[in-house]
Amino acid sequence: MLAVFAAVSVVFFFEWRMNAQNTTALAISYQYGIVPRGFVGTILYMIKEFLGISFYSYKRACYFSALVTAVYFAVLFVFFRLCLKRTKEEHMRIVETILIFLSIFMFSEFLTWNNFGRLDEYLMIITLLCLILLVWEKAEFLVILLCCIAGLIHVGFVFTNVGVILVAILWKAFERTGWERRKYILLFLGCFLSVSALFLYFEIVRHPLGMTEYESIVELAKSISEDGNSISDSLLDSEILRLDVFEDEWVWHTKNYVETPVFLVFWSPYLLIAFHFFKTLIQSAKTKCEKLKYGMVLVGAGTIVPELILKVDYGRWMFCIVAYYCLILLVLTVLGDSMVIQCLRETKEWVAKKVPFWWALLIYPIFFVPFRDVYISDVTTRIMDFIAPILHIW
Repeated sequence: MLAVFAAVSVVFFFEWRMNAQNTTALAISYQYGIVPRGFVGTILYMIKEFLGISFYSYKRACYFSALVTAVYFAVLFVFFRLCLKRTKEEHMRIVETILIFLSIFMFSEFLTWNNFGRLDEYLMIITLLCLILLVWEKAEFLVILLCCIAGLIHVGFVFTNVGVILVAILWKAFERTGWERRKYILLFLGCFLSVSALFLYFEIVRHPLGMTEYESIVELAKSISEDGNSISDSLLDSEILRLDVFEDEWVWHTKNYVETPVFLVFWSPYLLIAFHFFKTLIQSAKTKCEKLKYGMVLVGAGTIVPELILKVDYGRWMFCIVAYYCLILLVLTVLGDSMVIQCLRETKEWVAKKVPFWWALLIYPIFFVPFRDVYISDVTTRIMDFIAPILHIW
């Protein structure tokens, strides 16, 4: 069923286009020094140098991104299969429900012009690989290496994706004793310190590139773009020249401030469900250790807050928040957290009493996907464009 749903999502949402933000990122590589977002571009550069295959054109960049998207779907289904295989029969319905809800967002996110080929897709592949290792409980030390690679791909990984990995590791540390607990504490420290070190280096230590290197990247980025003459000025200014682009993006901030309340109104049922679930979960915790453990699960998505304050891509941030809570609850259910499972059951019963057709909440998000980048969804964007002139916001 999920495979059919994935195929339908591709048919409906795949636009076979990349915007300038995503093509520009492919032009950045380590031939100019250790720069942010240079890992994927370096892979393309090495393929060209050693294999003689160039992806430095718009058409070939689309082919490369399509290949990465195929890998993303493959890894996603491996993760789904592992979760179903590791789940006890009595918990299967809960896992299936989470998978259906999560799939609505995961299948559509990287198919549109906004996010096709975006570095976020690579980060999600790595996130899923880390969760696969943690659920499979094999070669878990590789999670540190994968987190390092993710930090090289996009330094924003420390805010957008690493939270679910760190929380899953800490949860395992709480659950285990003796050497296993120490192992997971060391694993947590390895992941946390590595991504933090990369973030500090890229944001504080490193120096901006000179204008010669900048102009070289600009020319290459233009050659990869759809019209052969477009680049993402904000990306290059912030990552290559280390300029503050907050004021330059102010018009997009104002759009965020209007669209987000609209989105939250439409999503209020899920906010109420989440409030009920976590209230029940925290109250069910009997010891301080348990309250700390589940409090950590609750606030784990808080790593995205700096992005919400400083950046404008609210569609991407909302996707990260939804993905965090679905993935962490899925992992904890598969790993057999009895309290999480019981609270999920109680929350489902509570919803069934309040909403006659509770299953409609599983398909309701279809009207809001795919999430975009700066804009959250097409529905809330149209409402924002309607009410903003009335309120004289712009």
